[in-house]
Amino acid sequence: MARGRQRKTTKGDFTKEQMEAGVRLVVEEQMSLRKAAERTGIKFQTLQRYVTKQKTAGIGTSIRLTPNYASRRIFTSEQEATLEEYAVTCAKMCYGKSRKDLRCLAYEVAIAKPRCAMANREKTYVV
Repeated sequence: MARGRQRKTTKGDFTKEQMEAGVRLVVEEQMSLRKAAERTGIKFQTLQRYVTKQKTAGIGTSIRLTPNYASRRIFTSEQEATLEEYAVTCAKMCYGKSRKDLRCLAYEVAIAKPRCAMANREKTYVV
């Protein structure tokens, strides 16, 4: 039976509309960063980063108001699904692999794939 995983952090837990409202309050209405962060429910440092991006780009210019977590992805969604399917299949055959074994396997797959971002990194790995 699967467990219900509870989120431990609030990283990236804001909507585009919240960030847009926070940036507008600071840039257009001249509200302080801390008051705007408190009103919109966004962390102060996060709001400051997006306000700085907006001021650098120009007030009329639109910027991305959501985090880009896909920029450092190692595997595509299909590759992740394949690895997950392999792990589940191994577990069903009573040949379950440990977490360490699965991490080593994922690393070896990442190095073997030429399109993968890991292929360009140094090929030394300490287990």
